[in-house]
Amino acid sequence: MSLVILKEFVDQLPNNGWFEASDYVWKHHDKLSPEDVIASGFIEIAMDCFQKNENMIGCTRALWYLMRHSNVVVDHILKMRYIDLLMDVERIFEFEPRTILSILYSLQDLSFYFPTECFKALPIIKHALLQNLGEAHTITCHASLMNMALHEGLQKPFMDDKELMTMVEETVYDPQSAIKPRKHACGFVTNLYFGNGLSQKEKGQLDELYAFILGFLRGDDLELKLAVLKSCNTYKLEEMGVRKVLNKNNVPLIMIEILQDKKASIEFRAVASGGLWNFSGCDYGAKALFDLGKVPDIVDIFNTASWKELDDNDESPKYKLVGVLCNLCLYLPQEHLNELRELGLHDILHELMQSKDPSKQPVNAAIGLSCLVGHVENNPMLLADSTIFEMMCECLEKTREGTGFHGCSFEQWEPIGGLSHLSVSDSNKALLHDTKCVECVCKGFKVGVDDRADEVVAKFISNMSFKYDLVTDFDVSVQILLIMEAIKENSKSLEARRLANIAIFQQQMKQRSPQPAKAIATSSSSSTTMSKNSSSPATMSTTALQPKSVEQVMLSCPTSMVDSVKRLRLYLEGEGVNVWINGNIGMTLDEMAGAVEASHVIVVCLCYAYKSSQICRAECEYALQTRKPIIIFSLQEGYEPDGWLYQLTDGKKVETTTEGLVREIWKHATNPILRKFPKK
Repeated sequence: MSLVILKEFVDQLPNNGWFEASDYVWKHHDKLSPEDVIASGFIEIAMDCFQKNENMIGCTRALWYLMRHSNVVVDHILKMRYIDLLMDVERIFEFEPRTILSILYSLQDLSFYFPTECFKALPIIKHALLQNLGEAHTITCHASLMNMALHEGLQKPFMDDKELMTMVEETVYDPQSAIKPRKHACGFVTNLYFGNGLSQKEKGQLDELYAFILGFLRGDDLELKLAVLKSCNTYKLEEMGVRKVLNKNNVPLIMIEILQDKKASIEFRAVASGGLWNFSGCDYGAKALFDLGKVPDIVDIFNTASWKELDDNDESPKYKLVGVLCNLCLYLPQEHLNELRELGLHDILHELMQSKDPSKQPVNAAIGLSCLVGHVENNPMLLADSTIFEMMCECLEKTREGTGFHGCSFEQWEPIGGLSHLSVSDSNKALLHDTKCVECVCKGFKVGVDDRADEVVAKFISNMSFKYDLVTDFDVSVQILLIMEAIKENSKSLEARRLANIAIFQQQMKQRSPQPAKAIATSSSSSTTMSKNSSSPATMSTTALQPKSVEQVMLSCPTSMVDSVKRLRLYLEGEGVNVWINGNIGMTLDEMAGAVEASHVIVVCLCYAYKSSQICRAECEYALQTRKPIIIFSLQEGYEPDGWLYQLTDGKKVETTTEGLVREIWKHATNPILRKFPKK
């Protein structure tokens, strides 16, 4: 029926019916399919008039409205050489201003979904800016430029167009510029500055201009301030450099000030909270907020905000602040998590999780909670309530079915990631086992589809392998090992392959009896390798990992502390100690096993990250298996170990000085002369 009505209007063309036909397409776009619009003949008549310079007001408005229908219709128009007809700039600017405005509007619509096609018409946009035809024309031109600047392939050509860049700069700097063109010009510069299409040197040419734009956040013009704030919020912030620029210009502080301002509008506070959510979404962003001392303020803002305040998208600032709180849990180093717990963040997230209210982000709250308390042993909150384990599993099942969960869509790595955080604690491992979380993760999992999923599955299973036998303790024991073998051999992620190898290695160690101490001492002068494809215990053989002497000492540390341990290594070597350090994320289990075998003593570099490091735990387990002497050295002051690391250190002296460490190392020297006269 809609096509019949449209054809009635089209039949009146070209002499009459332009506005009626255009309005009908616009108002009934949901009832008219692209095929209906094309079949009506409307496009052909409009393009024919445009080519012949006939009925220009009607046909240009019609083409603009038609392009707003769908990308299929736009593609049909482009194939009829619409852009080629715009190349005659002199011809276009002989038309009256409202005809030119319709053409510019059509380019604005093209600029977002078909930026490279729109770029071909850049001479039209530049000429319109130079002609200064009116505010509407100028706004439309700058909006098109802003949209096209999102396309990485166009960023360098824009930067190389000195005439265009001069016009944009004049609009940004000129206080007399109208607000809307000015804010679009700011958006254009922001998209160039944050994009990946420019070199760092080219971006450096925009430093001063972008810093000037960020200055609008301190200005009095609310519309311009909001536009710049949105550009800091909505742009993809994958690059750490972007966050560094924002932090250098105090943008996070400004966002927090807006949220604390009771007079700020709901729109401003919604944008500011969304901006903080994006900013906090990486290690650097979360750490920057912590270092600014603003985490207590953010928690206080959340606690005093109301769920009833909604912006135009029916989302409250408080909803977005949940994302900020979860990011802090996810990305802050473990040594700072105690401070989050002191602020009561675990209680906040637990309440949000239990609400199961989609408007309160219960699943994200559960994932944040898993990061915050997952490594804590015997946490009463988790021991008393299994909701978090059940929610992660249910979310994973719904995700694999392709359905939403609590009003949100997730990728499978997200709930599995939450379970992997929970699996750090040995007390949680029992809860994960009892709630069948391992079976849920392994059921239907396909290796190689998503690197992140491979990594979190391998992390989860490798953590569980330290407490459980992967063959006998789970309902899907065969599948677990198949998945680990598949990740080890086929995953594109180096980290996933490394973690899967740890799980396999741990399983092999469970099937191997400890060697007698004498046998270990005998083999300590040569390293070992583990047969890559064997499912039996590691096979001992001489490798290239020959120690410099039988007095080799192994420093066991997580990769995040390598720099600190390298300084320790230099000191020990200066004292005559022959040192081997792990700290290499690419280190294989063959190398690790060989290094433990080749070392006379193992030094555990005690720190916050040690307990969560699978390779460090594997080293300790293997050192105990092979009965190697273990010395505990405190690398981070104030850290109190718990769980398996507490059991390892319980009753042992913890060395806190390098001098004490050297004395303890020489006590274990096999050569009595060296014990009496340590090398200087």
